[in-house]
Formats: sequence, C-alpha cells, structure tokens
Amino acid sequence: MLFLHCDTVSNNVQMIDKLIEEGKTVFVLVYMNGCGPCKKIRPVWGEIKGVFGEHHTHYPDIVIADVDSKLLPALKYIGPVRGVPTMRVISEKGKVVEDSQTFQSKFAPRTLGFLVDWVMSKIKK
Repeated sequence: MLFLHCDTVSNNVQMIDKLIEEGKTVFVLVYMNGCGPCKKIRPVWGEIKGVFGEHHTHYPDIVIADVDSKLLPALKYIGPVRGVPTMRVISEKGKVVEDSQTFQSKFAPRTLGFLVDWVMSKIKK
C-alpha cells in the first residue's frame, strides 16, 4: 500500500496517472484548501495509514492519495468532481469504480472506521 500526498508544492501529481496505468487501485480524496468539510476529513483520511500500519505491505496494488483540486486539470484519470471533498476509487487502468457521490449521502459518517471499511470493501472485491 502506497500513501501519496499531491499538492501544488510536492510536484508529484503525475505519479497518480502512472500508478493507475500500472494497474494499481487508487483511493483518492480530492480536497480544496480553505474548504471546511475538507479540513475535517483530511486528518481522518491521513489516519488510514496508521490503521494499516506494518500490514500495508500486504496490499502492494493499493494507493491511498489525497489531491489538491487545483491539480485535477493535470490528471488524466480522476476527472472532474462536482464538489469537495470527493472520495473516489479508480481501478482497471483508469475506470472510476465508485465515488462519494454514489456511495454515501452528505450525512453519512466520515469517520476513520467508515473510511477503512470502505477501502477494505473494495480491496476484497
């Protein structure tokens, strides 16, 4: 499992397209700086790494990433989002499998447990 942070400073956004083309399954959080809901979910999203801990090596084809929404035009596979934060699963070399607009309402919990369960439900399929 690889954890990747892409913002306007890190200059690594093209790595996401490369990983998708390699066949990795990418769980991505698209956020916008200054967005209240984004500020709430980003720290929780970052805690996913701690949950998998040393077991992250059991999932070599999984990527957990967060991407600044300003970078979306530079990416081939994530596509446009209707709002932020948006969580999306991209697999099969570019196919959007699911996003937060289809799997939850705006009132669904965005807790660490919910996010980990969501990731695990897609890994097991």
